[in-house]
Amino acid sequence: MGGFAVRHKVSLDWLLIGDLQGLRRMPMQQSPSNLTATTVVKLYAELTMEQRRKLSLMIAGLLDEAVS
Repeated sequence: MGGFAVRHKVSLDWLLIGDLQGLRRMPMQQSPSNLTATTVVKLYAELTMEQRRKLSLMIAGLLDEAVS
């Protein structure tokens, strides 16, 4: 367990007993967003028609939730 905690930079206090102080000591890593409009268009172009349909339905559902 110690090796896991070191390898994944997880506090043993947090992992074992849920100590919030241990959670605060853990480094927060934020991956930089490389998602540009150009990237989105390129990725969308690679989708099949079925994947595009599913994505459209998911987006419509999210928009409905946001509005209501």
